[in-house]
Amino acid sequence: MSRWVDVALLLAVVLWIAGIEPRWIEVTQDVAPIRGLPEAAEGLRIAVLTDIHHGPWLSRGRVRAIVSRTNALQPDVIVILGDVVHRDARYIAPVWEELSRLQAPLGVYAVLGNHEHWEGAGESRQAILGAGVENLEGRAVQLAGGRNALYLVGLGELMETRPSLTEAMRAVGQDDVAIVITHNPDVFEQQHDRRARLWLAGHTHGGQIYLPWLFRAWVPSLYGQKYRAGWVERDGCRIYVSRGLGCITPPVRLNCRPELPVIELRRAP
Repeated sequence: MSRWVDVALLLAVVLWIAGIEPRWIEVTQDVAPIRGLPEAAEGLRIAVLTDIHHGPWLSRGRVRAIVSRTNALQPDVIVILGDVVHRDARYIAPVWEELSRLQAPLGVYAVLGNHEHWEGAGESRQAILGAGVENLEGRAVQLAGGRNALYLVGLGELMETRPSLTEAMRAVGQDDVAIVITHNPDVFEQQHDRRARLWLAGHTHGGQIYLPWLFRAWVPSLYGQKYRAGWVERDGCRIYVSRGLGCITPPVRLNCRPELPVIELRRAP
């Protein structure tokens, strides 16, 4: 009898980590106080999609569900932080066809991740363009404000390119404020600009398995667990690292649900 109980428990654990938790998306809602935020940007809400990894482990139907759920949140801006595909270039066109349905009044913006470079950066850039999404790699776009403006700035993938925050922020004035979107959070450690008050990144998946009292999965960062997930502050600037929406091999999650963050901007004193 004990043997069958053990088998049943093992099957239950496998079902949970491979079949239930990877699909159990958590919508996290947080507030980001930002010094110098233009009054016109007060309350602006940004939805963060990253690490979807459409491929063998995440179907097109699940991408469609992610898009519908994001649109239902009615964000002002949607950012896509890369790694939307996994393993094969044949997943590029379908995932961007689904992502083309995203809607936000101030726009939908993207940067590439390492998997876009591995599976086909050129094809990914064409698919982003075809989806009506704005590729923000290496440049900035104004979201709100006038003389004191809010900009969204995109950086290329750290592992495959040489992103320059200085170059990307050329259009940002000295009295303006910037939000930086990038795939790999390690760049936050390596580059700094006082105007870049908020950063958004993904890449690390929260480790996919997180049992701090027993086991912490390897995190693909030069800085260990520091950028595993959530908020990190440095020199008066903050970064939010999303746990992402999909998985890489092995396609499991434990105590680390996939995440769809919505960040609300507030003026800080």
